[in-house]
Amino acid sequence: MASATTLAYVRLYHGTDLASANDILQNGLDAQRAIAAGGPGYAGQGEFYAITTYSEAEKFAKLCGRGPDFAVLAFDLPDTVIQDLLSRWPGAAAHIDGSDLYVFYPASYAVLNANMTNKQVVPVP
Repeated sequence: MASATTLAYVRLYHGTDLASANDILQNGLDAQRAIAAGGPGYAGQGEFYAITTYSEAEKFAKLCGRGPDFAVLAFDLPDTVIQDLLSRWPGAAAHIDGSDLYVFYPASYAVLNANMTNKQVVPVP
C-alpha cells in the first residue's frame, strides 16, 4: 500500500496598499503591473517581496504601500515550490540570508500564480 504524501506549506505575507493587494488576489502577479508599482527601494525589475512574519508585512505596507488604505496579502505556498524557485538559475527567487524575507522575480510569477492557495487580503489599520 502506498503512503500518502503531505505537502508542507509556508504562509507568506506581502505588505502593500489595498488596491494592489486586491489586484493580486483577483488577477495574480503580473510583471508589468509590478514594475509600474515599484517605488523607493525597489530595483525596478518587478520584484515581489514576501515574508513569513505578518507584523513585518504590516510595517512594510505602511512604509511602501500607496495609501491611504494599506493591506497585507496572505497566502500559502508549498515549500517544494519555494525550493524549486530558489534553485533555478538565473534566479527566479532569492531568500535573504538571516531573515524570513523572500524576493520573487518575474520569471517565477506563472509558478506563483499556479501554486498560491488560501489567498486573502487583510486590511491594515
